[in-house]
Formats: sequence, structure tokens, C-alpha cells
Amino acid sequence: MVKGKVVYCVESMDQENTIKKLGGIGIITSTDLQSDLADTTLILGTTVSSKDGMNIDRYISSSKKPEVSISKTRDVRVLAPFVASFSASGPQSISPNIFKVQSCLFILALLYHYLLTLRHILHHPRIVLCFLCLNPGIQPDILAPGLGILAGYSKIPSVTGDPTDTRHSIFKILSGTSMACPHAVATAAYVKSMHMDWSPAAVRSALMTTATPVKVENRLDELSIGSGQINPVRASDPGLVYDIGMKSYISLLCYEGHNDTMIGLLIGGKTKFSCSSLKSAHGVDGINYPSLHIQLKNTSKVSGVFFRTVTNVGSSKSVYTATVMPPQGLNVEVIPRKLTFDRPGQKQSFKVIVKGAIKNSRKKSEVVTGSIAWSDSKHVVRSPMLIYVGR
Repeated sequence: MVKGKVVYCVESMDQENTIKKLGGIGIITSTDLQSDLADTTLILGTTVSSKDGMNIDRYISSSKKPEVSISKTRDVRVLAPFVASFSASGPQSISPNIFKVQSCLFILALLYHYLLTLRHILHHPRIVLCFLCLNPGIQPDILAPGLGILAGYSKIPSVTGDPTDTRHSIFKILSGTSMACPHAVATAAYVKSMHMDWSPAAVRSALMTTATPVKVENRLDELSIGSGQINPVRASDPGLVYDIGMKSYISLLCYEGHNDTMIGLLIGGKTKFSCSSLKSAHGVDGINYPSLHIQLKNTSKVSGVFFRTVTNVGSSKSVYTATVMPPQGLNVEVIPRKLTFDRPGQKQSFKVIVKGAIKNSRKKSEVVTGSIAWSDSKHVVRSPMLIYVGR
């Protein structure tokens, strides 16, 4: 029944190998999952939507001799950038008011400790890359190109990975984190090469605060975009950075309730560690992060304070003014609204007070977004703000 025919399948279940063994010459698969993901098929093949699949099914059922032709791949124009359908998103429950999972913060603190111990390694650009790629967080910091990338490929496996496939190539269209990460890695290396004395947190801040905002149709998709699309050129000159040191990471662990013994084992050292020896973390999230996030459960009332410190990495003298785009239904106050810097490396602190109530969140989960941007005559340092109400 299959020999010499093109087989229509509902959903992809790796049927290609079986169809090929039975003498089939092609496959049509219908699915609404990951419709933006390109793939290399073992035999002639294509994927259609479930709606189109139903039409194909009706045609097959109503025709005595159904015929099909699969055309050559062609280019189509789509709105870009957009978030891939399979991209991970929030919210997350481990450290709810930070765009990270808590385990990542443990790793960051530990690696930072060793980087401080091996100071000479800090001058190697690739060290920074670890901090960007170790983010398994469900909410990303930034977006980078990772869909349909023409990438280098090994000639050892076949283009499909199937042992019966005789096709080999040094290039292949690939998608996923393994494609997006090299773009983020290269951008971090580019920024680090211009600022060898910057910490990993400063590099991350530069990437986040200079990213290009991305528009989404569904509000919940805001949990997938982070600060926006990565912008290498702007990231090299961010104006201000949100820096984070070793003690700040450890204070966060104390702030989140981890005991002295666990933290002591993590950071090492001969002396017994105590959270009381560190300055307490404050605010909603307890860390100097480049983005602002509050996660609520079964309530529409919002009340929180963020404490932030920025470091001048731009001109010797500059004045930055805050521009606030508050989330819908909320009042956002930045104190002070102006920051004056007299020299590079100078730090200035401010706080952000968020109050109000989110509408239409009594029966379903809701997301509202806004931003705070510090600007002088040259730079715009943007921090996204996201409030999530879960049900």
C-alpha cells in the first residue's frame, strides 16, 4: 500500500524511516506545533497546518486516485523579529521576582567566586560567556537569532542523523538555543574586548539595557522576550550598567532563606559563614538586576519597591533623566528622577515604587508591562518592567 506513494500522517512520530523501508517516496505531516521550525526530512516531505491537513484528509477520502505534488522550498516574507514557538518562557516559581531560576544564581555566585580567585582569567573574554549561557531560566534576559540559522555542520553524520541517509553536508539549517547562544556569546565577547575590566554582570547589563524592544500580540508572550533583541553595537557603549558583585549574590541567597551551612558549602573558605556578616538585601527582588519583575498569586493588588544602583561607564560628566512607562493600572515613581555623574566609575542609587491594581486578573493569569529608561544626550538605558498575576 505504501510503495511508490506519498503518505499523509497526522502529527509527526518519526514515521519517515518506516515509510522509506516500505518503499514510500514522500510524507506529508499535519501539526500546529512548532510550525516555524524548519526540518530536514529523510524522504521527500512537507508539513502543513491541522486545518490544511483536514482538507487533505477529505480530498484523499473523496478521491479514487488522489494525486499530490510537493514543490521546492521557497522564500516567504514574515514579520521579524518574533519569538520562536518552542522558545522557553515564564513564569517560574523558584525565585519568582527575578528573571532567573534560583539554581542559576547559585551557579553564578560560585563561578564568580572562582573568577575572583583566578583574577587573570577575568581578562579572557570567553569567561563572560559562561554567565550568559548558564542561564537555564524560564524567563530569558534577551533574545538572539536562533531560528532557521545556516550553520556549520559535521560531515560525519548524515544531514538527518539517520544511519540510512547517505546525504552529508558541511552546512545545515538549524534552530534552538545552540544557535542563539553563539550570537549572544559573540556579542558578549565583542563588548568584553572593549571593556576588559568589566564584570560578567556589567556585560550582561549592557546587553539587556541596550536591547531593542520586541512587540508581541499575546500579553503572556511578554514572558518570552526578556529585554528584547540583542544589539551588539549599542551594547558596546551602554552609558550606565547595573553591576553585581560576589557579596550581592550571596546576600540574595540569604534573602531567599537559604541557611548558613548551605551557603558556606557553596562559597568555601576556612571560616564559618553567617548571613549576619553581610549587608541585607532589600526590595522586592533583593538584587541589582537590569530588569524589574513582580510575580503575584491570586491577587490583583500590586505594591513593591526596587532598589537599584547604576555605574557610569560613559562620559566624565553626564546627567541622566528617568522616563517611566508604567504598566497599565499601576503608578510607578522613580526617586530621584535625575542622576548626576562627575566621573567614570561613579555610582548612583535610586528606588522604584510600584503601586496599584491590575484589572481583568480575577479569573485568569494576567501580564502587564512597562519600562524605565535613563537617558542623557547620547544613551538610553532601558529596564523592562513586568508584573505577572498567576491563577
